[in-house]
Amino acid sequence: MKAGVGGAVISFSPRLFPLEGFVGIHDLPHAGVLLLEQEERVALISVEIVMLPDSLIDKCRRETAAILGTKPEKVWLHMTHTISTPHAPAGPQVGLGGEVLARDSSESEDDDKQTLYEEAIREAIRAATMQALEGLAPAELGFGQAICPLLQQRDIETPEGWWIGPSGTTTEELLSVLAVRNSTGHLSGILLNYAMKPCVIDNAWLNIGRRQISADGPGCACRLLEAAFGVPVLYTMGAAADLLPRKTAWFDRVTQKGEIETVDLGVDAGLEFVSQIGKQLAEEVDKILGHLTWTKPERLAVGMDSFSWPGKARTPMHPCRKADFRPADPAVVPVEVILLGSVALVGGKPEMNAISAGQLRQVSPCPYTLFLGMVNGGMKYMPDLRSYQKPTWEALASPLMPGAAEKFVAQAAGLITKLYREEPLTKA
Repeated sequence: MKAGVGGAVISFSPRLFPLEGFVGIHDLPHAGVLLLEQEERVALISVEIVMLPDSLIDKCRRETAAILGTKPEKVWLHMTHTISTPHAPAGPQVGLGGEVLARDSSESEDDDKQTLYEEAIREAIRAATMQALEGLAPAELGFGQAICPLLQQRDIETPEGWWIGPSGTTTEELLSVLAVRNSTGHLSGILLNYAMKPCVIDNAWLNIGRRQISADGPGCACRLLEAAFGVPVLYTMGAAADLLPRKTAWFDRVTQKGEIETVDLGVDAGLEFVSQIGKQLAEEVDKILGHLTWTKPERLAVGMDSFSWPGKARTPMHPCRKADFRPADPAVVPVEVILLGSVALVGGKPEMNAISAGQLRQVSPCPYTLFLGMVNGGMKYMPDLRSYQKPTWEALASPLMPGAAEKFVAQAAGLITKLYREEPLTKA
């Protein structure tokens, strides 16, 4: 098997500002590409961005496929959901809880900013793809995992019902590391998978319009590792829907009177937390890198499936003990898998709760199964049945009726089984 890894800075122009409360740049996010080849080429793009519109995702996948000489369906585009980065200017401006906000510029200005925004994203992906292609060579893959205690539950109970905020309850989730080294034994790239949504800074200073673009905690960890090892490092977000980083600068809490108040510690405090969490995450990755199991995988396969699920109308976002989940048009939920030897990467558009990723690992026939949310688009939340019963923020915000997460897990496990047993399917 051959592999190559590339990375590039997303060079946002200062002419984008102001945009969604952003007025400047603290540190620029990156785009990374993991390229794999065995007969055909498969690519995983990771973009340190909050979200991209479907039209731009499709364009980037097609452009990457053309450069690599492969099919667009063999190219995954994963968004890390970094909250401290802007949405596309010409699309709807999104506020808290998915609320659509009024634009802060004219339509013609939005068009100009959209061009600048798209060019920055596309150029970074092109540059990372070219670097990965230039470095494509026979390779070994190393894999390792460890429990990493940098997360906390974000579902909190209030007198009126469930809401989101720091629970103070540490949750220990798996941190997975996939590394590539060439035939001379030199490291050429690293991919991380962890259930941390990059929201250490979150929406700090949104209300006063003084936000700063940043790759947040996971991005900071990647930069530290890149400086230490001299290779591109890609971050991928796992099942993080009901989790928060251990520290965050913007959050809700319940007062002694039982009321919910928003606490905004500011961007400066958020950046300090980013530095702390980024350093801790990088240190945890470094420990895992010292104990990787190296193999030369003989199997590379890609599988695609989907299922239709009853849609759910937007539910009022406030704490409650019981919600009226009204039906909406059915939604198609994609299920995608890249099988890489003993490692299965499972991609989905919605964000899942941590418990669903654990259930997926249990039923998967593959020794190592990693979930990546926001692959080739986004669908907000797909929480487990327990969330709908409470109901939690994730259940209220979900566009899907209960049961979709459980269906996704079963469908993904079936797809992995077919690939793992080499049954006839779309193969790379």
